[in-house]
Amino acid sequence: MLTARSWAALGLLLLVFAIATFQMSSGLFTIDEFILYAGADAMWRSGGFAIDNAIAGVVSNQLKPMLMVAGPHGIVPQYPPGMSVLGAPLLALFGMHGMMLLNSLSAAVTVWLLYRMAARHFGGAKVALAACALLLGGSFFLEYAFAVWPHAVSVMCVTGAMSLAFDSITDAQGRARARRSLAIGALIGLGLLFRTDTVLAVPALAMALFLFADRPFYRLTLTGAGFAPFVALASLANLAKFGTLNPVSYGQEMAGGTNFASHALAMAGLVVAGLLAVAGRLAWDRYSQRIANWRPALWIAGALLLIAAVVAHAFVWRYLHGFWALVIDSTQVQAMQPGMQHLPNGTLSYWGFWKKALGQSMPWLGVLAALAYAGRGIDRRIRWTVALLALVWSLPFFPKDWHGGMGINMRYFLPLVPLLAVFAASLIAELAQAGTATKRKLILGAALGVAANLMWVEWHPTHIAGANQILPTWLFLLTAALALAAGLRWRGQAALRSLTMVAVGAGIGMAAILASGDLHDSQRTRDRANVLSREYGQMPANSLAFIPAPFLVGWALEPGHVIAQRNIGTGKFDFDLIDQAIDHGYRVYIWPRFVTTALIERPGYRLEKSGLSSGRAELFELVRDDSAQSPAYEE
Repeated sequence: MLTARSWAALGLLLLVFAIATFQMSSGLFTIDEFILYAGADAMWRSGGFAIDNAIAGVVSNQLKPMLMVAGPHGIVPQYPPGMSVLGAPLLALFGMHGMMLLNSLSAAVTVWLLYRMAARHFGGAKVALAACALLLGGSFFLEYAFAVWPHAVSVMCVTGAMSLAFDSITDAQGRARARRSLAIGALIGLGLLFRTDTVLAVPALAMALFLFADRPFYRLTLTGAGFAPFVALASLANLAKFGTLNPVSYGQEMAGGTNFASHALAMAGLVVAGLLAVAGRLAWDRYSQRIANWRPALWIAGALLLIAAVVAHAFVWRYLHGFWALVIDSTQVQAMQPGMQHLPNGTLSYWGFWKKALGQSMPWLGVLAALAYAGRGIDRRIRWTVALLALVWSLPFFPKDWHGGMGINMRYFLPLVPLLAVFAASLIAELAQAGTATKRKLILGAALGVAANLMWVEWHPTHIAGANQILPTWLFLLTAALALAAGLRWRGQAALRSLTMVAVGAGIGMAAILASGDLHDSQRTRDRANVLSREYGQMPANSLAFIPAPFLVGWALEPGHVIAQRNIGTGKFDFDLIDQAIDHGYRVYIWPRFVTTALIERPGYRLEKSGLSSGRAELFELVRDDSAQSPAYEE
């Protein structure tokens, strides 16, 4: 039962996050966000998904911006339809801040849901406050709360569904059974309309509800009923966009990891696990009262799991390597992308950013090692439900080392962060009960963590890179080792638990300074995109722009304002497109970083400074040698 106080708290959170949204930069961080913006713009202008980015009579693959797809009715965004449909009116009302508002309000609801979930299932109000503090101040959550790409919507949906699942599993009376089950399916379905990875919660929650809830078939039927309408909407949207009824399609093979064939082994494992879950639940319902000792069955299950791991050893090895690279040390990532570079000092640069693994972003996660002996106050069924979700969520990413592309952190795992925060808060509270002056130890640790980061930046040879990718790795591992050792019963246990609290505090302090740095870098990148969008927005009509789309907000998507995308792999330009554009009276502009030696030496063309922007950001205009030089460019 929700109280007036609870509703007031939600209203206050929504107000604070809404106000904060309009204080943030409205620039775009990546091409992904431009694609989402283009989809909302098209929906508002035409009521459809297709964007206007064409020169009459000219056909070229380079007129299809990156992450867009040539659909039956034109060029469309590859991403799910949610941001196009709901973002359109908000974009019209508030500009880019309107699209960000969807995320920030979702983030506010997530904090509210996390507090309620933690207070109900993880130890009360103090643990709930600590979990919210970790999420807001000790993680990269806020970076995506004030953004266009809809990660925060996905986080809200998964957090809400998990909270309802916990209620369903632990409510012995089965109150509100039908409403909860329908809402679980509806929340996951809603998330699917914004981010396809939300669908990963389906098999995890289905197995958990089947194993741990009463009347599992009834609950799963209702959950499916709540999920089905949203699947139908996603299918119809993809039919209009791509000509397929696949609800998680990106319209092109392998895009976004949505090709089922690329996850065949993982899917086969999930099917087998699901069948075993069904068999286990049916066996338990039938024989639990007759069999006193289930240990032989558990030993058999363990042996089968070991045999499966040996048979699929190559997959297991890839999975473990992915775990290390994406959770512990991002410098070990092998799935290299353009802009990624392993540096001699042992760090990894991604277009100048220092991309971090989960443990590097949040070294306090090391305290989760204490789950080996602590956390007994958390219902066993909840522990297994979260473990199932974490396992299923990792399957598309760990075996492929897939880090989510452009970004400063592991954004694909953001839906797990509220759950990790509440587990960590519960463990910290439990470990604190065995010691004294816990707050002082945490504060001391936080001060040490911040100081260590600042000193590393100042004096260590790796400077800011190592402060993001080396120092937090060692702190994460140290925290995990201390948290694990603190469970040993010997006379030094009290000292180990004190050291664990200091290490956890250091992890929180370091996570806070890293998160603030990430948010600052993100805002700075967005501000730069805004500046360049204003400067490049002076290009005349009837222009072909080989310029990154995030720098063209306000100019692009208008008639005669055409974006072109050079070949990403080779850096080559389609000169048939350029010739036809010039023949149609278009001027051709090139972003300075796209200029290559081959382009400079191309016979029959020359590059002239355009006067648009200045310094290294000034655009070049590509003109034919047989054209007269504009007086504006004469020396």
